[in-house]
Amino acid sequence: MKRKNLICIGSDGGGALRDEEGTFARFSTGVLVNLLALDYEKVVWCAPRSQEGREQRAIKLADNVKFVESPEFCANLPQTLIRRERFRDSWRNALSEPGDVFMFGRFPAVGDLYDLCAELDCKTLHWLFNNPFALINASNRSAVAKKLALFNATQWENAVKRGVSKTQGAFLCAGQEIYNRMDGFDRYEEVAAPIQESDFAWRDDVCQGETIRALFVGDIQPQNGIESFVEAIPLLKTNRKVELICVADKDQSDPKYDALLRKIVRDNRLQDRVSFLDYVDRETLLETMRESDLFVFPAIAADAPYVVVEARSQGLPTIASDVGGLPSSINDGVDGLLVPPGDPAMIADAIDCVVEDDELRRDLIAEGYASAQHMTFDELAISIVEIFDKMNGRECDDETEESADENDVAASFEST
Repeated sequence: MKRKNLICIGSDGGGALRDEEGTFARFSTGVLVNLLALDYEKVVWCAPRSQEGREQRAIKLADNVKFVESPEFCANLPQTLIRRERFRDSWRNALSEPGDVFMFGRFPAVGDLYDLCAELDCKTLHWLFNNPFALINASNRSAVAKKLALFNATQWENAVKRGVSKTQGAFLCAGQEIYNRMDGFDRYEEVAAPIQESDFAWRDDVCQGETIRALFVGDIQPQNGIESFVEAIPLLKTNRKVELICVADKDQSDPKYDALLRKIVRDNRLQDRVSFLDYVDRETLLETMRESDLFVFPAIAADAPYVVVEARSQGLPTIASDVGGLPSSINDGVDGLLVPPGDPAMIADAIDCVVEDDELRRDLIAEGYASAQHMTFDELAISIVEIFDKMNGRECDDETEESADENDVAASFEST
């Protein structure tokens, strides 16, 4: 039996696009919203309208999903204040038929939304992706800019905590670091990625060629600690050549940090061993993962990135920093290796272990593949529904775990 109404408010940065074929969402948002739509009669998704054309992997939203446009999200406080009434109007429109309210990420006027939810007696669940304080401190901002950003982040977090108290809601935290920040509130921890069953690619082993392809995927930003990865290459003890492939969205890159990385490459004469590739699309990314031998995520501040789960789903032994939400994604020594952040020597040691220790490498591949199967959005959607059932005193429907008919699931993932 389906629940009545679910209102989803937030965005992963993509927004919605409407054309003659229907309403489309960015891949990760679309996957999750459509999965939730399997358990609700009606889902409202309130988010900004995309200013760009439809992505190759945009997801068409299910027929029972209604899109309600909100003003464009922005980090500029004056602009947010100017648009505040417009945000309120969009919240009221989205909640014209009250129901469970699922919020994700950071967005403006959040206190106003929580006030409206409390007024309408709506239960709320807020999915928090990252710890903004760690990301701000790891950035290249000036001292004044950091101070202002930290002040705004504190104000936002306080508004969210007050709101959850008013609605008797809960937090869904992507990793232990965020979970710990929400101490004293009803909270749940879950790491997940928008990987689908058809995306998984099993491999018995890697590192079989003369050249080892070590992959990083993420923004060229200081918090990702890529310089430690580059500086690890000359420290490697393996006799085999190790190449670093860095896949990033150039539009999300920090120009100063990008220039620093390229200088480190030149200074260490690694031009033939380090390549920077622009992110093209998700299918190309997964193919690049399948062509690589190991994955390294050397961040100095991080949440629980999708790519760390996706890499393991492609049979890549994975090395990541012991920071932020990454220890919640990786069980050190079992389905991946954790290293101290900002330590090139330890990254080099971990790469050497993966390359030279056949038994360890194969175990990491097998265990990483298995753990990724439990970190999908299918699992996340089940948890979200169960949390709302618990908050509302509803008995969990056994069919929730089973989800819907396979044909319905396939239809909900219709993409272009």
